[in-house]
Amino acid sequence: MFGGKFGTLFKRTSKPVDKKKTVLTVSSSPQKTIDPVRIGDIGEHKVNIQLDQFPENFRHISNILLPNSRSKTGYAQIDHILITPHAIFVIETKNYEGSIRGKRNDLNWRVNAKFNLYNPIKQNDTHIRTLKGVLPEFRNIPFVSIVSFTMRCKLNIDEDVRRIESDVLVVYDVKLTDYIERKLIRFKHEQPAPPLSNADVLRISELISASHITDPQKRVEHNRKAGEVKSIK
Repeated sequence: MFGGKFGTLFKRTSKPVDKKKTVLTVSSSPQKTIDPVRIGDIGEHKVNIQLDQFPENFRHISNILLPNSRSKTGYAQIDHILITPHAIFVIETKNYEGSIRGKRNDLNWRVNAKFNLYNPIKQNDTHIRTLKGVLPEFRNIPFVSIVSFTMRCKLNIDEDVRRIESDVLVVYDVKLTDYIERKLIRFKHEQPAPPLSNADVLRISELISASHITDPQKRVEHNRKAGEVKSIK
C-alpha cells in the first residue's frame, strides 16, 4: 500500500485516454508501445524512484487514502509524502498532455484551452490540511506543497510558484529531486538544527500509516465520487 520501503504504489492516469491511439514508442527494433492506461503508472514510477534516493532517515510513502469529512468524496488521496527532519513534502502528480494555464488562486486551470482542471494547488492544500488533522502533535512543522507535472505538458502558470522560496511549488517531474534538495538547503540555512528527530520522522510515518484506508471498496467509492465531481465541473 505504500511506496518506497513500505511497498508498491499504483496510480490512475489524470487524463482520459483514447485506447485506439498508439503512444510512447520505447524501442525502434523491434517496435514496442506502452498501453495508454500505463502512462500514468510510468510517471508515478519515475517519481517513486526519485523519492527513494533520499537518505535512509527520510520516509517516503505513497498512494495514501485518508478520511476527510470536508471532501465531496469523503476522502483525500495523496500521491506522495516525503517526511524529512526539516519539513514534510506533500506531492501531487499530474500527467496531462499539452498546454496547462492558470494562476495560483484560480479555481480551475485550463488544459489545451478546452477543459478545466481543478487547481492542483488547492487540491494539495486540502491534502495538507487533512494530514495536519492526523498529525496534531506536528501541526507546526513546515509543510511544502509540490505539484509535479510530466514533460508531456507545457506549463503557463504564475512564476511565484516556480521560485524555490515559495512554500508552494509547481515543477516538472524531472526537476522534482532538484527542487526538494534546494528547498532542504534553505531550511538548513534558516534552521540548522532540524525540528524533527529521526524518531519523530518514524512516528509521523506510523501515524499516517495508522490512518491510511486499506479497504479496496472505499477506494473504489472515492474514485467513483471523484469522477462524478469532475463531470460536474
